[in-house]
Amino acid sequence: MKTHISEKELANRWSISYRTLQRWRSDGGSLPHFKLGKSIRYPLNIIETYESKNIRIPVASNMWGLEWEK
Repeated sequence: MKTHISEKELANRWSISYRTLQRWRSDGGSLPHFKLGKSIRYPLNIIETYESKNIRIPVASNMWGLEWEK
C-alpha cells in the first residue's frame, strides 16, 4: 500500500504544474511534505484528508441527499 506520493504524482492528481507545488512550498503555503534526497514526498493520508475537507458541492446539485457545510 502506497503511503506517500511524489511531487509530480500530486501535480498530475490535481491537474496542476509541479512548478505550482514548488512555488507553494517556497511561499510557505504548502501541505506537509518531506524531502528525501532531492525528491519531495507528500503523505497520501494528508492529501486525501485535505481533498475531502475541500470538496465544494453546489447546493442545487445535491442529488445525494447529504448535508454540506456552506
